Amino acid sequence: MALVLAVGLARTAEYPFRMARVNRGLDPATRATVLSAVGQGDSIGQVGNGPVFAIIVAAWGARAALALGAVVVLQAVAFVRTRPLEEREGAARAEAEGVEV
Repeated sequence: MALVLAVGLARTAEYPFRMARVNRGLDPATRATVLSAVGQGDSIGQVGNGPVFAIIVAAWGARAALALGAVVVLQAVAFVRTRPLEEREGAARAEAEGVEV
C-alpha cells in the first residue's frame, strides 16, 4: 500500500514538469492536440504495461521488473532532443528563410 501511495505522489509531482516540457515551444494551434496525444499515450502505456510488469513481479520479483522498466525507458532516450529549443527554433527559422546554418 505504501508503494502505491509513493508512486501516486511521484506521478503527481512529476506531472507539472512533464507538461511544462511538452508545452515548451508548441504552436498554440496544435497545443490541445499534442496534449491530448500525450495524455492518451500515458494512459495506453499504463493500461498496456501495468499488467505485464505485475506478472513479471509475481514470477521473477521486483528487481527483474525494475530492470525491464529501465530497458523500456532507455529506448526513449533516442527520442529526446539534446539541442536547446532556441537552437532548434533558430535552425528551423533559417531553413524556412532559405539561409544555410
